[in-house]
Amino acid sequence: RALSVTKKQQNFNETQDKWMDRAVHMYHEEQEKGAGEKKKGLHGVCLEMEELCWKEDRTRIHLDKQTLSKQIKGVKSQARSNAKRSKLTTEEEEALIDYALKIACWGFPLDLRHIRDIANKI
Repeated sequence: RALSVTKKQQNFNETQDKWMDRAVHMYHEEQEKGAGEKKKGLHGVCLEMEELCWKEDRTRIHLDKQTLSKQIKGVKSQARSNAKRSKLTTEEEEALIDYALKIACWGFPLDLRHIRDIANKI
């Protein structure tokens, strides 16, 4: 089945998070270089990761140097904080969506109350 706009955005955000994590790792490696070696700054690391993402994943992303700076200092993104508070895992969400779509195809669409009841039972 085709992906919803929300799912496409979620996949894009996961890709961007993956590359931000790699940028954090790369920045730490850059800072460990010796005194005579040229080190890349935040902006340089972001640009290199954006290029690598395009080459490897064929996805255009933008990594902000301020966001990278915060991640290096240990500040978690809002999306990651919210994900930890989620009651369902991604797999459980997918199963619930598949079930609701299957029931709807049979002519019995679920209302929000029923979906909430099913989610609470998971």
